[in-house]
Amino acid sequence: MTLSPEPSPTLALSPSEVTGVILTGGHSRRLGRDKALLPWPAEDSATTLLDHVHTVLRSVCATVLVIGRPRPGLRTYTVIPDAYPGGASLAGLATGLRQAATPWVLALACDLPFLQEPVLRLLYAHAHEADAVAPHVREEPETLCTLYHTHCLAVAEDMLVTGEYTVTVPAAALRRADPALRAFFNLNTPADLARARELAQADARAAGTSSDRSTTRDSPIGT
Repeated sequence: MTLSPEPSPTLALSPSEVTGVILTGGHSRRLGRDKALLPWPAEDSATTLLDHVHTVLRSVCATVLVIGRPRPGLRTYTVIPDAYPGGASLAGLATGLRQAATPWVLALACDLPFLQEPVLRLLYAHAHEADAVAPHVREEPETLCTLYHTHCLAVAEDMLVTGEYTVTVPAAALRRADPALRAFFNLNTPADLARARELAQADARAAGTSSDRSTTRDSPIGT
């Protein structure tokens, strides 16, 4: 079901009702590097892509869980192994739904370099309408950037296959929070990573130019 009405701010969820779940179990075969541990935004950055997604989630969730394969590079996080080995992203989702102490789970892939808080809050504003709320950007819902009620645990597999319990937020509505829909840009290949870094550098240059103009405009004129 795709939403057409305006979201309801009065019925929107509060962060205390939501557990953030970051799925890190993929093997990144096409990229050839562990996505969660990629330096971001630049190759020499001290922070990683997982750090970025975790920071954004902390702004809208009471708790954030990292689900996937424990490995040395993730020692700064408590990583919860998939409860259903071999089940791909569905296994991570089911594990997060089982572990959550809140009624709602916001499940995200770890490779969303342009994730933005306003997009996630837009999902919260539609939570009263169904057991799952997903952005609808391309031909299918973005199931790895989706808000799920824990009721979905028992029917997770059917929900992901059929979409029967999923409410989707159309691209037109999402563009109000993210005009370029870049929050859903993910990293699957080295070319994707290179493009993402180009975009991040362009954003940084644009922000610097805007700041310089503001400083010039606000500077006092000497007499």
